[in-house]
Amino acid sequence: MIQIKNLVKTFESNTVLNKISFNVNDRELVCIVGESGCGKSVLLKCISKYLDKDSGKVMLGYSDTLEIGTLFQSFALLPHKTVLENIVLPLEVRGLSTAKAMEVVELVGLLGKQDLYPSKLLSSQQQKVAIARALVTDPDIWLLDEPFSSILDSESRTQMQDIFLKLNKTTLFVTHDFDEALSIADKILIMKDGSIEQFDTPNDILSNPASDYVQKIITQRRPDR
Repeated sequence: MIQIKNLVKTFESNTVLNKISFNVNDRELVCIVGESGCGKSVLLKCISKYLDKDSGKVMLGYSDTLEIGTLFQSFALLPHKTVLENIVLPLEVRGLSTAKAMEVVELVGLLGKQDLYPSKLLSSQQQKVAIARALVTDPDIWLLDEPFSSILDSESRTQMQDIFLKLNKTTLFVTHDFDEALSIADKILIMKDGSIEQFDTPNDILSNPASDYVQKIITQRRPDR
């Protein structure tokens, strides 16, 4: 479970998060959507403690021993290490067996590329390495910021989405793609100017938008959807 209460974050005189409150139930996937600059990524970074919040409460799960998996837009791959060496790094740091690493390599579609260095990979493949590195520790809670932004091929993107759906873990998933949110989320949190415009199921958002801004997002969906 994820519980957020009255979360506030400012940069100088600019309030980026304005008393954000919401809960994510166990094994629920919640997508956070909104226009650029609305506070989506800052919210995720405050929840994951990559950024210090000004005030408010954040609770992740029921135990301090839970494994938190994070994926941000920066892949943060080590250029002097191979694909496989990057993936096993979090296991080595924890002193855990690296036996399952090749399973994850195959899962994300990088079999045959495990001995290459990041500079020899496409951007989409580099992002898959970052995904595999996060998957290998089998986190209990996921915090994902545009995790598939460089994977433009629709089939590969769907495969990556399916991986996380099958994990069935408590997940916060930031995306700029409202259609993606509709297809994978149990609930969607729509943000505007550092505040929550609506937090509801996809069906309820489509049938009962809470504001003109939410209605605008709905009407701007791709015409083929």
